[in-house]
Amino acid sequence: MAVYISDPNFPAPASPSVELTEEERKGADLLAARIEELIRRSEASPSVAFGAIARLENALDDFEGERERMSQRLADARRRLASYASRDGGEFAFASELADKRRQLAEVEKALAEDDGRGGEMAAAA
Repeated sequence: MAVYISDPNFPAPASPSVELTEEERKGADLLAARIEELIRRSEASPSVAFGAIARLENALDDFEGERERMSQRLADARRRLASYASRDGGEFAFASELADKRRQLAEVEKALAEDDGRGGEMAAAA
C-alpha cells in the first residue's frame, strides 16, 4: 500500500491499490499530514522530502500482510485460551504425586532447620 502526499509535481494516482477502511484511511491521512508538516518545518530540500515519502511508503507496503499475521496470532491465542479454559477446574492428573513431593520437601526443610539449630556442629566437623 502506498500513501501519497499531495504535491503538484507528483500527483497521486486516481485510486489506491489497496482498499482501506475508513479508520485506516483517516490514520494514513493524519500520518501524511504530519510528515508534510515536518517537511515544511525543517525546510528540507525536495530530495529529502521525497526520501521521507519513500521511507514511509516502504514502511506501509507490508501493512496488510502485517495485519493478517497479527490476526492469525490473535486467532491462535484465542484457540489456546479455549484449550486452557477447558482444563480449568479439572482434576490435576498428578495431584497425589504432588502431595507426596510436598510432604518430602517439608521433611527435608525440617531436617535442615534442625541442623541449623545445632549451632554449626556440621560446619565444625567439616
